[in-house]
Amino acid sequence: MSGSALDHLPTLAAGERATVRTMQGDQPALARLSALGFSVGVEVQMLRNVRQHPMIVLVRRTRVALARDVAAGILMERQGHGLPQSAG
Repeated sequence: MSGSALDHLPTLAAGERATVRTMQGDQPALARLSALGFSVGVEVQMLRNVRQHPMIVLVRRTRVALARDVAAGILMERQGHGLPQSAG
């Protein structure tokens, strides 16, 4: 970790990328996040973050919709802005 402050997933803007550093919640919530592909060290990109609606994030090349209360338990280290470069 580069020493930067950790932010909750819902604070990311669309297009922003971050790395999961820790996850908080009860055991069922953590198990669900793990099943969806979230784990410490994985990169996440915010695709849509509009108030009053679930967030859409890209995790492990999969789009995932998350409720704000669940997403608030994911603490991230920001990486930067922008969509990933095309591989081809």
